[in-house]
Amino acid sequence: MFVIWGGNPTIPAGQPANVTIGQDYPFWGAQWAKQVLGGNWTANPSFKGYADSADLVKKVWTTRPGNSCNPPDSVGSYIGVIITTQTTKQGSTISGNIAKIGILKVDDPSAYGPNPGHDGSGVLVAIVP
Repeated sequence: MFVIWGGNPTIPAGQPANVTIGQDYPFWGAQWAKQVLGGNWTANPSFKGYADSADLVKKVWTTRPGNSCNPPDSVGSYIGVIITTQTTKQGSTISGNIAKIGILKVDDPSAYGPNPGHDGSGVLVAIVP
């Protein structure tokens, strides 16, 4: 599952993440980490935006650096995304929390590719309660 960053300060009172419906967010690419402007981020730019595994009960996800995480070959017009506010890297494992799940309307599905040089972004259209 793809991941967007929701941990930029200041997280509004009573909300688990700082994201806004109608805003565009990168979910994949070599420059994914540039959306991180603060918050609980101790990973590094080797994270490109795709989580290998997600545990919705424990509310955590894990992955490996770069495109070694086996992102999908293509994406549809709408995708589910993890909204994370805490991300760490230990060895070759990158992990984070699942603050919420969101739905993105992908800006250009044909521009996406599993190589991090083919960025993916989309407009947040919903946050799953």
